[in-house]
Order: sequence, then C-alpha cells, then structure tokens
Amino acid sequence: MSDPIKTTNPDGTATYQSMGDRDIAAEAVQGVAKAAVKLVDAFSNAADMSANMPADIRELLRSASSDIKNAPDTAFRAKAAADKHLANDMLYPAGRERLAKQEIGDAMAKVTEILDGADTKIDVADALLYQAARPAMPAGADVAARSDVKMVLDAANGLDMADSAKELAKRSDAVGALVADQGWLSLYMQSRKVDPRTADAIKVIVRNEMLQAAAESDDPKRVATGRTALALVNLRKAVIAARGYQRNAL
Repeated sequence: MSDPIKTTNPDGTATYQSMGDRDIAAEAVQGVAKAAVKLVDAFSNAADMSANMPADIRELLRSASSDIKNAPDTAFRAKAAADKHLANDMLYPAGRERLAKQEIGDAMAKVTEILDGADTKIDVADALLYQAARPAMPAGADVAARSDVKMVLDAANGLDMADSAKELAKRSDAVGALVADQGWLSLYMQSRKVDPRTADAIKVIVRNEMLQAAAESDDPKRVATGRTALALVNLRKAVIAARGYQRNAL
C-alpha cells in the first residue's frame, strides 16, 4: 500500500489521504463538471435556436451556455496553477501558500462573476421567452376576454381555480393571452383574496401550461420560444452543477 499523501491546509494543519481516496475524490469532482456540460448540451438539444427565435434571446442563451461551460475550465486552470505553486520547492512554504491562496481566491471571484452573469442572462431570457410565447391579444379584444376569464374564474375557488386557469392557459386566443398575463392574473387573485401561496402555485401552473401549449402550437415562433423556455430548466441545473464544481475544486 502506498504511503498517505500529506496536504498542508492554509491554517497550518495537515490532511492525509491515500492515493486511492484522492483519485476517487478527484474523479467525483470532475464528474460534477462533466454534468454541467451535459446539462448545457441537453438544453441545446431541447431548445429551438433557429431563426424563429428572436435574435436577442438567442444571443443571450448562447452567451449563458458558453459562460457555464467555461466556468469549470477557469476553476480547473486555477487549481492546477495553485498546485504548481505549492509544489515549487524553490520558494519558502509561506510564499508557496500565499501564491496558491491568491490564485484560488482570484479564481473563486472570477468563476462567481461568470456564473452570476449566466444566471442574469437566463433570467432575462426567461422573461423575454415568456412574453414571446404568449398568444397575441387581438386589437380591441381585451374587454371581452376580461369578461370571459372573470366569468370562469369567479365561479371557482382554491384548487378549482387552478384547474380552471390551467384550462384557459391552453387557449391561443384573447382569453389565453389574458390569463397568461401574470400581472393581470396576480391583481385578479389579490382582488379575490386568494391565499398568496395558492396564488403563486396557480401562476406557476398557468405559466407551464401556456408554455407547453405554445410548444405544441401551429405558430413556429411560439413553438420556438415555448420549447426553449421549457428547456431552460437544464441551463439552471447546469449553473448549480458548475457552482458545485467551483466549491469542491477550489
């Protein structure tokens, strides 16, 4: 059996690991980075980044995807540089540790900046996709649509309201456009004194149902934005995986 490997921690204490333990741990950490990349690829495969997608949204999502893939590479290079400093026996131990600590600190800040930026781009794209996927409100149809939606929802409470709103969100006409307006729906539920937790749940249900309907519609632009909005969950998971790699690698 090989001798355990000694690692000196920043506080001066020592940690001992066998070569096998270290290899297993390193492989597990690299697996997290690979998971982030796979999730970005899963997003790309499920999304519709064709010309049917508005160019500004497409660019936001491509930039966010690139950021997420680059973050683990930035962390990996910093860790390699830090290890090189620690192995440099031409320097005093304090100097080696100071350089390594600086390398890790700079990388931690850089990766955090990259992933925070990716999160922001995803949030902006998400909002834009939702608006683009909503059915168009025909000119002058809002009054009649408001009357129709209120007639249906006024007759419902609690879970019944969720079911009713879900059915309305499937429509591609003025009624569907109105119920998918999260601002209007929030104000309506406030006027009905719907419990805030129930109201939030109903808005999520309406959102998901509208996006699914858009993804399955006959309108190529709604299909593109609906499918892409639904696929964003993979990008959000990829950011979480990349942050996990950052925590464990640095």
